[in-house]
Amino acid sequence: MTKEQIRTKFDRWAERVGHTPFENDLDNATPLLSYDDKQTSTTLSTVAVYAVAVHTDHVHVFLFSVQTVWQLDAQDDTGKVLDERYRVIVAF
Repeated sequence: MTKEQIRTKFDRWAERVGHTPFENDLDNATPLLSYDDKQTSTTLSTVAVYAVAVHTDHVHVFLFSVQTVWQLDAQDDTGKVLDERYRVIVAF
């Protein structure tokens, strides 16, 4: 899923739970865990899980993961993002 697709799902969730989301709610989601895995000598892949929580008369949670693949430069530092995929884990 692309960032636009997950943003659409997030907006639907926010509407359902009665939350008016800020433009950057997804970008400022709380990171829960991440894992780095060097795939090749020129790429680095990471998976991270994030959460956005809202308290109305109940606690509502939007939990999602992001898998990102970066191109590594000569010093093994991350450079250009080659691929980024999002997945909703749970939204209640």
